[in-house]
Amino acid sequence: MKKMIHGVTFGVFLCIMWCMDNHDEIAQFNRDELVQHARYVLNSDIKGVTLAKEMEMNLKQFYGYKKGSRKIENAYYDTLIKFECAYQKIRNQQIQTQKGSKK
Repeated sequence: MKKMIHGVTFGVFLCIMWCMDNHDEIAQFNRDELVQHARYVLNSDIKGVTLAKEMEMNLKQFYGYKKGSRKIENAYYDTLIKFECAYQKIRNQQIQTQKGSKK
């Protein structure tokens, strides 16, 4: 049984805390923006197995969203938060890569 904090799994709770610590704009969640960011993650070049493991999501669930058999627009809020955390990590890595290439 997964450890729960305030009705979400410990992994989701840590993800929310990471997002809030590392991205000031995340303090106010906008569902449409979360869906847009989730689509970005789903269309990224990162392997689904890697993303699903990072997001603590069942692989079948992840690929359901990726293939379109599950609509990301209908995803639960905690699922969108997982995608948002993955989006922020991808974005931060891209920013760090750009900074490193400018040196």
